[in-house]
Amino acid sequence: MRITPIDILNRKFPRKMRGYSMSAVDDFLRELADDYQSALEENASLKDQIALMQKELKGYRDVDNAMKEALVLAQQSAEDVRNAARREGELIVREAQTQATHIMEEIQDRVAEYERQLDQLKEQRKRFGWEFRALLQAHLDSITSGLSDSAITTSKELPADMVAPSGEHAIA
Repeated sequence: MRITPIDILNRKFPRKMRGYSMSAVDDFLRELADDYQSALEENASLKDQIALMQKELKGYRDVDNAMKEALVLAQQSAEDVRNAARREGELIVREAQTQATHIMEEIQDRVAEYERQLDQLKEQRKRFGWEFRALLQAHLDSITSGLSDSAITTSKELPADMVAPSGEHAIA
């Protein structure tokens, strides 16, 4: 059982002869009761302060935990953003490579088509040259045979630029 300051004040001791002075004992008990009351009040005040500080400490711990969770979440979000950016960059590179491959294939197809067309034009030019040469030869043969069959005109009747220096007929 706990002793209160009132218990100290109300405490009575039996009297004996040659005992302590009653007034001195009563004065001491009053002082003791006052000091004990002060100690109890201070103890209660300190308990209130401890409770308040524990409540504040719990608040700080909650904030600390929330900040740690936020930091972990921010780090995770940053890592997610980095990974997404890396994946997007890889996708862009793959698309660019695919597009470049497609463009190169188109260019190679065009070059092949141009080379084929060039080969056709060269073949046409050769054929034209042969056909033109054959046509010229046919005309020359026709002219030559036409001259031998018809009456040969004299050089006086031909214009000056059609007469060869040796006296033969020439075609300009």
